[in-house]
Amino acid sequence: MRRSLLVLAALGALTGLTQGAFWTVMSSHHTTLTLVKVSGRQGLLSQHAVLQAMLMAHAETAKDYETAWRALAQATAELADAHGQLANAATEDGDPLLLSLYFDPETGLDRPMRRALAVLERIAGAPTLALRPGSPELAEIVAVMPTELLERIGRTVREYQEIDEAAHHRLAALNLATLLLTLLTLVAAALWVFRPTARLVQRQVDEIAAMNGQLARWGAELETQVDARTRELDAARRRAERASEAKSRFLAMASHDLLSPLEAMGLFMRALGRRIETDPQAEAILSDMRAAKDGMRRLLRALLDLAAAETGAVRPVPRATGLMPVLQRLGRELGPQAEAKGLRLIVGRTTATALTDPDLLERILRNLLGNAVRYTRSGGVLLGCRRRGNELRVEVWDTGPGIAESDQERIFEEFAQLATEGRDRSQGIGLGLAIADRLARLLGHRLELQSRLGRGSVFAVVMPAADAPQKPEGRPQLL
Repeated sequence: MRRSLLVLAALGALTGLTQGAFWTVMSSHHTTLTLVKVSGRQGLLSQHAVLQAMLMAHAETAKDYETAWRALAQATAELADAHGQLANAATEDGDPLLLSLYFDPETGLDRPMRRALAVLERIAGAPTLALRPGSPELAEIVAVMPTELLERIGRTVREYQEIDEAAHHRLAALNLATLLLTLLTLVAAALWVFRPTARLVQRQVDEIAAMNGQLARWGAELETQVDARTRELDAARRRAERASEAKSRFLAMASHDLLSPLEAMGLFMRALGRRIETDPQAEAILSDMRAAKDGMRRLLRALLDLAAAETGAVRPVPRATGLMPVLQRLGRELGPQAEAKGLRLIVGRTTATALTDPDLLERILRNLLGNAVRYTRSGGVLLGCRRRGNELRVEVWDTGPGIAESDQERIFEEFAQLATEGRDRSQGIGLGLAIADRLARLLGHRLELQSRLGRGSVFAVVMPAADAPQKPEGRPQLL
């Protein structure tokens, strides 16, 4: 930074000196040009004055004499003015050479010019003077102006021109010197300032290039590691998917084999019950066996329904479906269970027709209604339908313990059970809502939930009405 400032200061000083010298030379050149111009004009005016004096001396008429006199008087006035300009310029400039050219007693222009002007002004100041070829005034003019005065004017003009040429040469030399000094200063600046700066910039560029190379290597290594990790994760995901598919296929294919022993067990229990009706203790044991068998049956049925939904074994067949028969079947099926718990199960009447698969919809609502009856300890459960625009909402209302807002997403996961007061964990394994969620997505319906702790919950299945305009299918939304 300091070197740069020094170089700039040197260039500024050089520029200032150059401009000062340039303006000095140009001022001298301007003065010299003025002197050359005025001196040349003096020569022309002198010749013109001599010519008019000769015309006056040889005039044949008074009119010719007066015309020549008027021209002589004007030429005399202009010549006096030019003489004053030259004298003032030489005096103000103060150049010894200019002063000697104009005021030298022997060779200067001032003395013969003043002598000629004295004669001319005497003639111009006397209009009635009879100027004849032999008059002394004409002899004086002819003796001084055509010879001595014009000769000195010519010499002065030539010397002024030589001075001007010398000034031109000085100006050219000054320009050349300025150019050389500027070039030398720039070379010194390049060697002293810009070369070290260029080295510094080059080092920084090399460092940046090295850093970019290192970053590129690190990026390549990271990309390799990411690719390897991605491949490992893909392999693990594929293994998990294959295991899940295998599990689902096994459950779907083994549904008959798994349920058949349970059905046989039920037959054996009924036969055994007829034989031990008189033994209270045996009857209690048999009741516990029936409860265990029912629990195992519900578990297997839930697992099989979930596996069927995951593997795509269930293919929905949407069609116009009246909802009232579906709601009535569910009411009759779960009514005794609600009545046994002292609950009031209400099924609202509806004439709505939905575009849905009735079997899958009934399985969804059975899970929702079964959960409501199972976890509600007092009050009642309402199953009904209402229309909003082009959509139908089949809703299940309960007066159960409610679900906290932080748990309202988690309950749709497999095997999710909440440790809330009023929930009997022995009555379910946490698959009912997961199955309802899978089947609702499969149908393209929305499953919505609103709940408040201590007040109850509302589950709703939202589906299109059969008479609604059909829209392009979109991803189902779970609220």
